[in-house]
This record gives sequence, C-alpha cells and structure tokens, in this order.
Amino acid sequence: MQREIVKAQQSVQIAERTADAEVKRVTGESTGIKLKVEAESQALKMRAEAEAEAIKMKAQAEAEKIEVTGKAEASKILEIGKSNAEAYQLAVKAMGDELFARLKITEEIGKNGIKIIPDILINGSNADSGSVAGLMGLKMLDLMNTDQKASS
Repeated sequence: MQREIVKAQQSVQIAERTADAEVKRVTGESTGIKLKVEAESQALKMRAEAEAEAIKMKAQAEAEKIEVTGKAEASKILEIGKSNAEAYQLAVKAMGDELFARLKITEEIGKNGIKIIPDILINGSNADSGSVAGLMGLKMLDLMNTDQKASS
C-alpha cells in the first residue's frame, strides 16, 4: 500500500509539473500574441499618421499653388487694365474726345450687328399717296415673308 501511496503522490507531482509547464507555455504564447498585436497596432497607427500627414502636406501645397496662381492672374488682369487705360488715354489725346467717342460707338455698332437703317422706309411726295404707298409696301413685304416661310 505504501508503494501505491508513493506512486500516487508521484503521479500528482508529475501532473502538477505538467500543468505548470502547460500554463507557462500558454502564458508565453499569449504574451507573444499580445506583443505581436501591439506591434501591428502601432505599425497601423504610424502608417495612418504618415498618410494623414501626407494628405495634409498635399492639401497645403495645392492651396499655395491656387493662391500663387490667383495672385499671378490678378496681377496680369491689373496690368492689362492699366495698359488698356493708357492706350485709351493716348487715343483720346491724339483724336480728341468727340472723335474717339464716335469711333467707339461705331465699333460697338459693328461688333454687335446693331441695325441703324430700317428695312422699310416710308417716304412720299404728298401726304395721301405716301401713306398708301407705305401700307402697300408693308403688305407686299408681309406677303414675301409668308411665301419664304412656306417654301422653307
């Protein structure tokens, strides 16, 4: 019986040592996994911060580009305006106010296709025939326009 008790005690000790070894092995694995997860988390965090910084730098560069381009464009427009003003002043000085104004009005009429002469001019030598002739002319024009629309 003594032998069996010693054998049982040894079996218990072996089981305890095996359990302790298993606990240490699992704890080691757990710690390794935990460290690996923390390292991956830290790497992801650093990558996200780097990407955020890159985006921020790109946005700042784009904003500076827009600002510089805008200032250059504004400066160009201002210089063109000054140049045009000087040219107008020289033209007015050379031509005179009235002639320059007439020239500009004529240019605008030409550019915009403004009609200054009417299509129909009613004119007559006496009051009765002039009005009748004018009305007849309007009617003929109306008939011509109707015929042109019908043939189109």
